[in-house]
Amino acid sequence: MLHVFFKPHRAHLAAQNADKQKIFALLKIIPQTQNLEQRAACAWVFVLDTSGSMNDRVGASSKLESAVAAVRALLDDETMSADDMVSLVAFSSTARVLLPLAPLGNGAAAHDALDKMTRSSGGTELGEGLRAAWNELGRDLDSNCANRVLVLTDGETRDEDLCREMAPHFGAANIPIVAVGVGDSYNENLLSELAENSGGRPYHLNQTDELREVLRGEARLASRETVTDVQLEIRAVQGVLLESATRVYPSLSDIALSSTRSLRLGNIASGDYSVFVLEFAVEGLARPVGRARLAQLFLSGQTVSQPERQNAEMQELMVSFSENAAETTQVDAEVLGYVQQKNADRLVRDAMSEARRDAQTAQQKLRQAMEITKNLGNAPMTKMLQDASDELQRTGAISSSNRKTVTLGGRTRTVAVTMPQNASGSSSNTRLESLPNEA
Repeated sequence: MLHVFFKPHRAHLAAQNADKQKIFALLKIIPQTQNLEQRAACAWVFVLDTSGSMNDRVGASSKLESAVAAVRALLDDETMSADDMVSLVAFSSTARVLLPLAPLGNGAAAHDALDKMTRSSGGTELGEGLRAAWNELGRDLDSNCANRVLVLTDGETRDEDLCREMAPHFGAANIPIVAVGVGDSYNENLLSELAENSGGRPYHLNQTDELREVLRGEARLASRETVTDVQLEIRAVQGVLLESATRVYPSLSDIALSSTRSLRLGNIASGDYSVFVLEFAVEGLARPVGRARLAQLFLSGQTVSQPERQNAEMQELMVSFSENAAETTQVDAEVLGYVQQKNADRLVRDAMSEARRDAQTAQQKLRQAMEITKNLGNAPMTKMLQDASDELQRTGAISSSNRKTVTLGGRTRTVAVTMPQNASGSSSNTRLESLPNEA
């Protein structure tokens, strides 16, 4: 079902040391080739803001008209299949289901529903829109289907508490929310939370006509998700604690830690790989010199062709405890490259928070993040950070538009870390063989 590559950022920890020591472990997941040819079935619920502000014109069209045109274009795109399920929800002060979930077919019913979205009025109740989407998709869920909720809004919603209440339901059901904000007035932190808590992605658009490319990209990704609802169980030895888990490629999202040992990693698309960074703390283990197993990892998921859950090969986190200081400082460049992408995201978020009260500190963090993205060859993200840094230098503040661009943009613009052969003792494409079960 899956090819799994697993390795820590360092192979040695200090022996006879009970102080906290950190290990970042890279988990790279690639669908096996036999899963690549069959297209995943997709189910979409489009949740579109029809509040009064969506009447505002940007160029020749209003924001609502541009949004409707983008959805129309997707429905007619070759990326979609007649068997894909589609629903359309409009929300303002209330939510209306304009198209109950049904096969797309020739698209006539969906286009007729879009014809009803000609004018917008009222306030913004995004939570009601999410509740309507859940009633459509969650009531008859096909767990082996690539399910998606696409939310588009241009303003702050009045029911943020309901939004935050609904998001975990989507996450538990493996229904990612693609949260798209347009303009300067929406709450980017809320949209980021909705995406993160459901395993989706957030986007910031300056103009609604940019939505076409977002929709097409998301539809292509959904149709390639040949392994779904991947879950990871971690069994760590005493004194070893998982402190965080983060998806770092092809997009960045923090993975919620649960009271159980199981983590939901979401769906894996064919034609690429997904990379996760697991952060472990080793403390209270004054181990002697020698090899030790710190944790075992068990992956499971479903495939398009086989709805029953399948198990991947068990992985082990093995290290050597050493008294050689030079050995304990040796690190794997590929793993650290992905850790640095996670660090850049944290620096950006800290900078956006600091910018309101301490421009100098914010500027310093932006420059640190920029240095990371430059070293990683992430030119689009470096450019966004440079624009924000220049504005902060020039005006002493960061505009709402730039703040949204770098906060959300950084989550969808991560890059694969590439390494020359033997840069860290092995190629980044060489599978790591299982290590012996040494305690």
